Amino acid sequence: MAYADIIRSAFPTMEDIADLIEGIASADMPTTFTPYTPNPAASGSMTWTSTTNDVCEYVRLGKLCWVRHKLTGTVGGTLSDSLLVDLPFASITTGSGAALYLPVTVQSGGGNWEAGVGIIGTGATQIIYRRTLYTNYGAGAGGVGANFFYKVA
Repeated sequence: MAYADIIRSAFPTMEDIADLIEGIASADMPTTFTPYTPNPAASGSMTWTSTTNDVCEYVRLGKLCWVRHKLTGTVGGTLSDSLLVDLPFASITTGSGAALYLPVTVQSGGGNWEAGVGIIGTGATQIIYRRTLYTNYGAGAGGVGANFFYKVA
């Protein structure tokens, strides 16, 4: 049975469903991560220099984008509360999935990695990494890490 017929059928067989799933999740789907350059930045007059992209890659399936980040560097200047990392594609601007709050990990002042909050704002092209209590980052070694999905505009 053709894929469209399987979807319209009131009584598809198990073999029809297996064929449909195999057709949807075939080798034609991109399942490998693509590296990209994230252009890390900091909010206000805070600086985030000497950054290293330990991991910065994505997989895009239609409007769904799966991203993995781990970036480290040196935080300085006038300390503030946000480190920013570019997304591979702009996020949606309205509706479900806009203004996402994500669990992430952050490193501040050379200390241990800790729980943080990742924010992808409406129509954003960056994810904002903040400490859980929105306190300023400490000077010294600073980093961000996350593994998340978001909806592409």
